[in-house]
Parts: sequence; C-alpha cells; structure tokens
Amino acid sequence: MSRQLAFGITLIIILVCGVIAFSLGLFLGLAWGASATFETDSQQDNAIEDIVGINGAINQYVSFKGWNSFSESSVDHELTSAEAGRVILMLCGNKSPKNPSGIGFLIPRKSLSGSFPIFDPWNRPYRIAIDGDNDGFVETKELGRVATSTRVIVWSDGPGPLTSWSLLSGTVSANTNLP
Repeated sequence: MSRQLAFGITLIIILVCGVIAFSLGLFLGLAWGASATFETDSQQDNAIEDIVGINGAINQYVSFKGWNSFSESSVDHELTSAEAGRVILMLCGNKSPKNPSGIGFLIPRKSLSGSFPIFDPWNRPYRIAIDGDNDGFVETKELGRVATSTRVIVWSDGPGPLTSWSLLSGTVSANTNLP
C-alpha cells in the first residue's frame, strides 16, 4: 500500500471516530439532562401526592371528628414544623389526644428511610396553616394574607413552591408561584 493511501485511510478512520465520539457525547449530554429533569419531576409528583393526601386527610378528620377537635383556635395561625409533623403523624394513625383510637386518615408515601413523609422530597417540612376565624383568608409569616376556599392550607417550600390551594384550583405547573 502506498504511503498516501495509508494516510488517507487513517484520516478517514480518525474522522469517523470523531463523528462517533461527537454523536455519543451529544447523546450522553441529552440523556444526562433528561435524567435530571425526570428526578425533579418525580420529586414534584411526590410532593403533589403528599400535599393532596395531607389536605384530604385533614378534611376527612374534620368530617369525622368535627372542626373543634382539629383546631380549638378561632384565630388564623400557621403551625410550627413540629406541630405540622405531629398533625401528619396523627393523620397517619398514630395515637394522640386528638386521635386516641389511632384511626388512619392518611396513607402516606413511604420515604426512602421508611418513615412517614413529614418532610417534602427536598427535605423541608410540609407547612400547614389554619383559617381559624373562617373568613376565607389565612395568615402566614412568609406569605402574608392568603385567600383560600378551605379552612386549612398545606404547602411545600420546595423549588416550586407547591401549595394545596394551587393544586385544588388546578394551577400547578413546574414553576408554580405563591399567590
């Protein structure tokens, strides 16, 4: 084989390998981005499932036990993280003074650690606020005065953030903003 022919074949092989490497890099880059989007979507789906479940469980509890057994306060207030955690565990059937028979109103999604989802997928506590005076508004520290059609709102401070009032009104998107 002549030297020029060998050089031409080597050049073709290098070009083909370059095109294959470029294509493979492009494919892997797109796959990496898609997997990150999938993980974010999965976390958001889990948070939506939890928020809707917690909100529905509170409504079931109030239907079964009455509003006064859920909140004795006639003033709007936001529960602390610890109080919200106790409410979620009580709704899951943990015995407490508000649920002495341990009736389960919430079947939670299990977290990776096997515990109940007191925290959202971004490891932040779910937030709960109560419209104690039943005027259609809830006062919260961070959000201020929020209009709501229910007496309880549940939300996550995750990267959305996601709220029960936006979920119930059907306005959830990947970039849901607070009202």
